Amino acid sequence: MKRILTNLLLASVIILTSCSKEDDLLTPIPNPPINTTTINDTTTNNTGSNGTDLLEHSPDENLVVDNNGNITTTLEGSKWRVTYNSFYLNNRFPICPMPYDTIISEEYYNMGEVYFSNQGDGYLETHTYLVDCAPFYGLNGQPVYEPLLNYTPNPNFPQNPLLKQDYVDYTIKNNEIIVNVVSGVAQWEYTITLQIVEQTNNTLILENNNGVHSEYTNAQGYPTDWDRNVRLELEKIN
Repeated sequence: MKRILTNLLLASVIILTSCSKEDDLLTPIPNPPINTTTINDTTTNNTGSNGTDLLEHSPDENLVVDNNGNITTTLEGSKWRVTYNSFYLNNRFPICPMPYDTIISEEYYNMGEVYFSNQGDGYLETHTYLVDCAPFYGLNGQPVYEPLLNYTPNPNFPQNPLLKQDYVDYTIKNNEIIVNVVSGVAQWEYTITLQIVEQTNNTLILENNNGVHSEYTNAQGYPTDWDRNVRLELEKIN
């Protein structure tokens, strides 16, 4: 009888131990913590030691891409509407044909179009004359910089008040767009330097600024002192 009771007690202990182990097997193992980090509009899901899964990327429409201080963009083949165009000239001393302290300020809205192309068919069609004012050399051998006035529409063609400047090609460097123009029968070559002031996915603001503040005198015996600024605000068409 004593042996029977001992065997029954051992059996009970074995059964209880088995149930305890089964309970342990049924207990859910907690998942490793999930951390979500947002970096530059990109949501990243880190799942423990299983690596990183990229969920989605939602770029900001107003994001300006800056690469070591230079705004970079792909302009080739894109067309832009000119929503705003301004011309400003401040000439502080007489330069033929401008008198002393000439100030000209003009603004235009929703007139013109710009097409960026390196295939020889690019153009700038605006209400302003875009040009880098290059120097010529006077009798004393010193360079003389004189600002060019704005474009004046041809009265014989009032239906088209815009100036279309076809160009050969362009390059983007140091936050500037350098446009190379070969114009007219005489094949006059000049450049247009457009500083990129602001850029988003759908807008572009450019400026063609020139100015000379020099102690050298011009032909009228005065120092050269002027600023000539042109601004374009563009909206992307395609």
